[in-house]
Amino acid sequence: DGAASMNIGLVLKTSVAPFVRTVQEAMDKYKRLMVHELAATATNAHNTADSAGSLGQPKLLNELERLAKLKTQGHLTEEEYSAAKAKLIAN
Repeated sequence: DGAASMNIGLVLKTSVAPFVRTVQEAMDKYKRLMVHELAATATNAHNTADSAGSLGQPKLLNELERLAKLKTQGHLTEEEYSAAKAKLIAN
């Protein structure tokens, strides 16, 4: 979550780089999952709004807030945030 830390002792120097790489890959996978989930939610909200004949503004605002929160928490870069936001608004 970016706020927690943990000290790990008695670790061989040769295992640090693979560990860091594994953690970074997991974080990247999580970011991609969040962007994909957000895009799917936006598409569903858009389809629901179309079938109901409304703009679906409350859902759009909720998704924009969720996207901003992910960016603020450091789960999305500025580029990922902008792309997801543009896709959300376009739908």
